[in-house]
Amino acid sequence: MEVAEIKALGGNSKAELRTRALKILKMIGKAHPSAKKRVLALLEKWITDNNPYLRRTTLLAIGDLFKKNSDVLLKFSEIGIKDSSWEVRMATAKILEHLPAKHTRLQEMIQILAKDKTTIVNRSVGDMLAKIIRKSQKTQLMNKPLMRLIKEFALSDDMNERKTAAFALRAIERKNKEILDVLKEWSKTNDVNLKWTCIYACKLLGKKLPVEISNILSNITPEKGLDRIFTKTLKELEYP
Repeated sequence: MEVAEIKALGGNSKAELRTRALKILKMIGKAHPSAKKRVLALLEKWITDNNPYLRRTTLLAIGDLFKKNSDVLLKFSEIGIKDSSWEVRMATAKILEHLPAKHTRLQEMIQILAKDKTTIVNRSVGDMLAKIIRKSQKTQLMNKPLMRLIKEFALSDDMNERKTAAFALRAIERKNKEILDVLKEWSKTNDVNLKWTCIYACKLLGKKLPVEISNILSNITPEKGLDRIFTKTLKELEYP
């Protein structure tokens, strides 16, 4: 297949065609080391293309082919994190999960993306945080540096950071029930932002864990700054 044809697939608005482009790029890149270099040179051009779908495909291809190359991942992430398209910023969050948890730039990039005003980007950052935390060495959950960062987000005055924290908690819960203890603790705090994050996380988890989440929400009394999200959460979850 010609380069122009792959580019057209990668920049298509249809997800299934972009997925096809990713598979082709991955197949070519893994065929031979020299082919991988040629694909990288191609992606270096595509990351600045006017088509946001192509830029998104480019980042996801980098995540597939260069997940063990921190320098390449960072180079493309630094471009993607500033992109005007939420699709591209979302893809940036996805490929950051391949960076080592202790990488010096990772936490800074997470903090930038966590403030994103698009909820789907917040969700991608939360999912990425959860994946990195689950991959890291088995230490007590709340002692992990990135878990402490999630709590910072949960305490933030920035609603987008709080959403990011809630999405991360939801994703971690899939593998670690200790998150329910964290939410229970946060539901009893006096900090409004922390309780807001707790309620939002409960909204995300409630239909999966109705009994547990209902018990956690019962600890919260609606107050200024919480009444709207609390009422909305109870309504969405159809709790009395």
